[in-house]
Amino acid sequence: MMTNLETGAQYADALRQAAHQRGVPLTAFIAPLTASPRKFMTQLTEARAPRPLTRNRIRALLDETTMPRPRGIRLVDDAPRKEAIDSPPAQIPERVDREPCPRCAVRADVGCRHRPWTLKSGTGNLNGL
Repeated sequence: MMTNLETGAQYADALRQAAHQRGVPLTAFIAPLTASPRKFMTQLTEARAPRPLTRNRIRALLDETTMPRPRGIRLVDDAPRKEAIDSPPAQIPERVDREPCPRCAVRADVGCRHRPWTLKSGTGNLNGL
């Protein structure tokens, strides 16, 4: 790897060379760095001085070492997801009456005072909906 990388254009060139040497398309090579490879390369090429985290991640990719995670991304254990799956479903809200009131022409869910905003079971309109 080149040790004198300073500008974004130099990092972009190093990524292009590494992808070419490995015989891998550039977008596939930098996929671990970003979800939008083309946009990443455009912004990297225009950058005067990439952020330290970006530089470290690019160096790790070029050296084929463990890549540091970006800030804000944490590994989460599976326990909370399993609890959410095993827990009973959230209570389904009652159906809302969206027909306008015959007296004031305002929907009940918007603010009609003449009718309740929810439908009682079996009293819906449009074929029971």
